[in-house]
Amino acid sequence: DTVVVHWGAFSHQAARADVFSGTAFVGCGQRFSSVRNAKAFLAGLGKAVADPILAIHHLDANLVPSPEEIMTATGARQSLVLRAGWSALALAHNRGRPLALTAPSAYGDALRTQLMQLGLLPAAQTQNGTLKLLHWLSRARAG
Repeated sequence: DTVVVHWGAFSHQAARADVFSGTAFVGCGQRFSSVRNAKAFLAGLGKAVADPILAIHHLDANLVPSPEEIMTATGARQSLVLRAGWSALALAHNRGRPLALTAPSAYGDALRTQLMQLGLLPAAQTQNGTLKLLHWLSRARAG
């Protein structure tokens, strides 16, 4: 089982009801309020989830706090850094298609790699020649 935790009212209820099992991802942005809330949520989870993974949305390399500082501030032992620019995030939002489901990108690649390492996504998908070519082209364009 996999539980993706979204910061919201139902997340608190699920934590109190002790219904988490499997893998939990707790999302956190680079804003101080997001870091504060993620820390409080992780503390509220207690032992309900063995080792939650803090999914850090790293949208701006020049913005503080950094992913390392967020890890330290929240006390998370595991993290997944999801890198994407503000414009890519806005475009994905406006199109109604999450970055993780679009063409290969650093954001989607990091998520897929983590899911494969956890055994939650088949590794065979990485062998897809079309995906490799699209990934290479997107990285070549990015320079």
